[in-house]
Amino acid sequence: MSAKVKWDDAALRKTVHKAATDRLIIAAETVRTNAIKSMGSGRSGHRKYFRTQAKKEHWSAKPGEAPHVDTGRLRASITWAISEGMRQGTDIKGAAAEPEDAVGTPAREARRIIAVIGTNVKYARALEFGTRHMAARPFLRPALEKARAKIKWLYE
Repeated sequence: MSAKVKWDDAALRKTVHKAATDRLIIAAETVRTNAIKSMGSGRSGHRKYFRTQAKKEHWSAKPGEAPHVDTGRLRASITWAISEGMRQGTDIKGAAAEPEDAVGTPAREARRIIAVIGTNVKYARALEFGTRHMAARPFLRPALEKARAKIKWLYE
């Protein structure tokens, strides 16, 4: 009696690929959620100022802390995309992002899957890294650091 084994390399690669993609999506969503949750309500903080057009008061975040929510635009624009462009994390509750805030799908990678987490709201870079006139109010890097343990667990 002989046994025949058929090795389906393509099916195996597809299964492994899906599992890796699913884990990457969990990791990306964790970082995105951490970034959104880190943004304060803006009811107290470092410096108080008024928005004349909106006729409302806003408190800026202290240097080194995540920015406080003012209009909600930055928070609503934080999203993730998988390099293959098959999935995007755009189910954001709250203030709607502006059309120009859409995060483009990264180019297809030949051998690896990557996740891009971020925003392209123009002032996000100034908040994350600071400027010569303003100290940084990072929100993405601390969110990634906070998610590090969960991400590590996903890949063990």
